[in-house]
Amino acid sequence: MNLKDVYKKVKELQKELPAFEDGRIDYHNSSVALVVDVFIISSKGLLLLKRSGKVHNYPHFWAPITGFIDEKKDIKDIILKEIKEEIGLDEEDIISLKIGEIYTRDDDLLNKKWIIVPVKVEIQDDLKITLDWEHDEYKWIDPEDLESYKIIPGIDDAWQQANL
Repeated sequence: MNLKDVYKKVKELQKELPAFEDGRIDYHNSSVALVVDVFIISSKGLLLLKRSGKVHNYPHFWAPITGFIDEKKDIKDIILKEIKEEIGLDEEDIISLKIGEIYTRDDDLLNKKWIIVPVKVEIQDDLKITLDWEHDEYKWIDPEDLESYKIIPGIDDAWQQANL
């Protein structure tokens, strides 16, 4: 899916969600959440991040970079912001960025409907990963082994969507 089409789709979805006075999306009491799942790859494999006990949803689970789309900004800017915040990398560290088809997933455990923008980002091999407070550790894994980890429910589906 090209960035222009994704941006248009995200803007349409954002219109349906509750917002703060400053325009940011308010997910506190919403049963629907618009998010990005950003899968980082290199010749080392797929980067998995272990969520810390400080995060609200699925602490101590493994996941890619995840983030709420809570601002009415260009989707590429949101993706780059999440990458910078969660692993400390900048746009110049990226070789390629591909956005998959947006899809929905019902989460019965959290009583939430996730609208997911799956993203696959290839980075250079020699970069230093710097984690923020959201994560305790990271691993480079073979994507074939993804389901052998305690992953956030549905992350395997997002990985497939990012690879279409």
